[in-house]
Amino acid sequence: MATAQPPPVDPTNPGIGAIIYGISWTFTIIAIATVAARFYVRRAFVRMVPEDWIMLLALAIQILYQTILHIMCDNGLGKAAGNITAAELLITRRWMWISSPIANAVSIIARLSITVLLIRIFGATHLWFKVFMVIWAVLMVVLGILSPIFLFAQVTPVAALWDVGVKGVYRFTPYVQYYTSFTLQLVFTISDLTYVLFPVCILWNMNMPLHRKVGLILLMSMSLITMGAALVKVALVIIQLTTPPKVGSKNLAYFNGIYNLCTGVEQCLVIIMGCIPPLRSITRIPMPAVLVAIGSSLVSLVPRIRSSRSSRSSVGRNGRVGSAEKVQVVQEIVVVDSKGLSGDDDSEGGKRGGRKVSVESEGEKSSVRGGRGGGIQRVDGYSVTWQNRRREDV
Repeated sequence: MATAQPPPVDPTNPGIGAIIYGISWTFTIIAIATVAARFYVRRAFVRMVPEDWIMLLALAIQILYQTILHIMCDNGLGKAAGNITAAELLITRRWMWISSPIANAVSIIARLSITVLLIRIFGATHLWFKVFMVIWAVLMVVLGILSPIFLFAQVTPVAALWDVGVKGVYRFTPYVQYYTSFTLQLVFTISDLTYVLFPVCILWNMNMPLHRKVGLILLMSMSLITMGAALVKVALVIIQLTTPPKVGSKNLAYFNGIYNLCTGVEQCLVIIMGCIPPLRSITRIPMPAVLVAIGSSLVSLVPRIRSSRSSRSSVGRNGRVGSAEKVQVVQEIVVVDSKGLSGDDDSEGGKRGGRKVSVESEGEKSSVRGGRGGGIQRVDGYSVTWQNRRREDV
């Protein structure tokens, strides 16, 4: 006779559910922003290529997975053993099994995008690299297909996977699916390593400046971050193989919360790191005109301040005028156009084009020089205006 389970001690305590919320959504939002930036850069400089759309598909599936993870957290994922109810445990178990093939799809499709990118860059000149990447991608896809098949085909009815109240009949041992999942995680880890190791070997032997070579190597080495996340999942799968929490155990929600958090973070990291190489061209994007104007204005303030201070100090030393004696000088100069024709009305060039510039200055008398030779001596308070003349055919 089955004994009734004691009521939860604190059912409102989310456990690590809030942490799963915050971290998983943060990485998902960063992944969305990274893919959006990738598409912006691609459209600005080059045409769209297949790996861009493959990565967009991976992001769409990741958003679906994140939605399911959010539902699981709402229903007790990450709660401690004494705080989760039997109904919550049932819901989180069901959604976890359903989300498993979705999570694998994100990891596989994102890595396929990286594979296509690397083959397009290095495969044309290194056939061995292209062959290896294709074979490894096929192995990854095959394991990704077999894993959900073994998952849902191991027992009948399928509800016995997550509901302890349903008596199921196992067609084969669950370890078939466990070892398939473990092998798939190893393939993910080795893939992330090869995304760094082989391109680095190729780049190191290329004839290019050392600083550029080191920069590209550091850029490719960022895939080691995703390899670290994949290793964490490998460790969790090993725990599941050696000392798995029982299906009816309430500690299962806590363990599943950690596993799903690592899964979501790893998938987002693959998307983010796979988008960094195409984002290398973002430095070539011109800044908006408003930002350029603001920057130029700020830079121009520095010499103006220095000129103003030097002008005041020279006047004080010469002692030619008092501080209250101000004049306003208006001087006209001629600006020569690109054809070398001046804008003076007395010349023929004045009929063809040119601009007459009026320079006004409010400053000390000794700070302005006039004369037939003209010219402009910089003083504090210059404002330059001009008026375009109408071109007339000769």
